[in-house]
Amino acid sequence: METLSWHSVERHLATGRPFLLGMGGSRGVTFGYLPAQRRMFVRLPSDPDPEVPVHRLRELEVETRRTEDGSVLEISTTSPELHREFHRLAGLLTEDFDKGGQSASDTLDTALRRWRELATLERALTEQQQLGLFGELLVLGALIRRDGAAMVDAWTGRDPLLPDRHDFRLPQIDLEVKVTRGTNHRHLINGLRQLAPTPGHRLFLLSIVVQPAGAGSGTSLRELVARTRELTATSSAAAKALAMRLAAANYEDRHEGAYAARLSLAEPPRLIEVGRECQGITPLTIEAALGSNHASRIGNVVYELDVDGLGCSQGSPNYTAILPGLEVLTA
Repeated sequence: METLSWHSVERHLATGRPFLLGMGGSRGVTFGYLPAQRRMFVRLPSDPDPEVPVHRLRELEVETRRTEDGSVLEISTTSPELHREFHRLAGLLTEDFDKGGQSASDTLDTALRRWRELATLERALTEQQQLGLFGELLVLGALIRRDGAAMVDAWTGRDPLLPDRHDFRLPQIDLEVKVTRGTNHRHLINGLRQLAPTPGHRLFLLSIVVQPAGAGSGTSLRELVARTRELTATSSAAAKALAMRLAAANYEDRHEGAYAARLSLAEPPRLIEVGRECQGITPLTIEAALGSNHASRIGNVVYELDVDGLGCSQGSPNYTAILPGLEVLTA
């Protein structure tokens, strides 16, 4: 059977106006959008008091409604990034519902099982997110090996109670960890405060370049997580703090199959002092360049920073003087 095409939906979305369209089939399924609520929905005619299926997909809402045409089971999302996938779900619902023999609630259960094979709403971490967490766990492991499990508290960048902090806070030193799989030390900087030093602390960027590891060498993200958990197993407080930070990073064990790629250091990490050996774009630098009136109108900046050849390498006297006994290892 033919259902409402995504092309038709896109044309209606482009108008910026609400719409309600037939999805196709013979049982009156409709598809619509309410721009004021940013809500896309599909409606299946139902009994007056249908059983609302229980689901674990945070991006979907399921409820019953009364419309001019009677009772409906409405499934909706307010996540614009899911519009294309939601339309696919609506198509599956329409096809299953049109076969007959199933209630609206049963149809939703069936369609969700099929849809999970096509699209996962609660996705695993992206490659860039995996790299960021990989680098932070490398540093955390080095800190714990040097100073003990209590160093989990130094991992401030993932502490949900301390927003907008740098990745790690040590005595008089903040660390911002950046990881790339490229061939040079070029990193994406997110926001105006990521390289803004905190008063009373020197800020260092720890630049890590990784590469795919050969058989039996390097480590994977899931192995790093397991290793870090072992390092904190002797302290319930540290283990709890680690679990909280992994949750804040959206790491879930059920996705560990996606985190099996093994990586190794392509070269020794480099330590660069921000403000002395490199300069980031911060509220102060923008104000100095543009004046306070123009600077106040800039809300966010994302840029690449090339730190090749800057700072000092792990193992050098200068590195050891700043981070004594801290060795970042992937094996």
